[in-house]
Amino acid sequence: MFMSTVITLMKNLKLISRVYNLVSQSSSRIIVTFSILSFISLALLTTSSSNITSISSLQQVLAQPTVANTTGTGQQQLQEIAEQGIVTSSTDPLPGHEGHQSATLLKLRNDNAVYTGTVTFTSSKPVEVQVLHRSMNTTALPAIDPEFGTLGILPLGGSAGTVTISNLIPDYPEGSPAFVATVPFSGNAVSLHNIAGDPFIASYSVAAEVVTPVQRHDDISPAATTAESETLAEEDTSDEDNDESDGEEEEDDEGEEEDDEGETAPPPGPPNTQPPT
Repeated sequence: MFMSTVITLMKNLKLISRVYNLVSQSSSRIIVTFSILSFISLALLTTSSSNITSISSLQQVLAQPTVANTTGTGQQQLQEIAEQGIVTSSTDPLPGHEGHQSATLLKLRNDNAVYTGTVTFTSSKPVEVQVLHRSMNTTALPAIDPEFGTLGILPLGGSAGTVTISNLIPDYPEGSPAFVATVPFSGNAVSLHNIAGDPFIASYSVAAEVVTPVQRHDDISPAATTAESETLAEEDTSDEDNDESDGEEEEDDEGEEEDDEGETAPPPGPPNTQPPT
């Protein structure tokens, strides 16, 4: 009886041991699996946090302050820039200006933004500050009446639009060994320019705001059509004929008045030749 009890106890202990081993192995597997999952989750969280930080940093770099548009249509973005350097001139790239020399300071932008600021420079030759105003309109301008004069509009080719030019000529001090000036500007591109074609070297500092988007407003009175021109010419001719007719009538009236005066005036009598008594 005793031996039977001992044997049964030993069998139970072996069973308990096996169960313990199985439980231990399962626990180890669970712990390992949990650890792997925890590591993966931590890695994902770290990567996500890193990506969020990177995106946030990129947004901070690209972020631009905004101000209300004075026209009340949308918003304009402002970006401040400051540049300085030394430049030497080269052939002016604008069509028809191959005989000029220029050095570009602020280039045309793809968004057609406007630079507004000032430039201070020292140049070895007299130069103008050349400002370009670009239009991206694809519609051709209407014919302009010659009475308004002419305006040089240069095509840039392709889909780059057209530009007009403002050459700002500084008032250089007399007797200065170099040509120094500070000039305010506003336009789509800025360069130093020598219209005589003399090569030059210049040192400059420029500070400006970059404003975009740009609202464009063209208000051009079109030239009169051929029919309108003929009508105006006929009206002018008619007015001239009326003026001439009025003049002739006035001359006829004056002649008639003179004739009337001549008919009513008594003829002069003979002289009194009778001697006194």
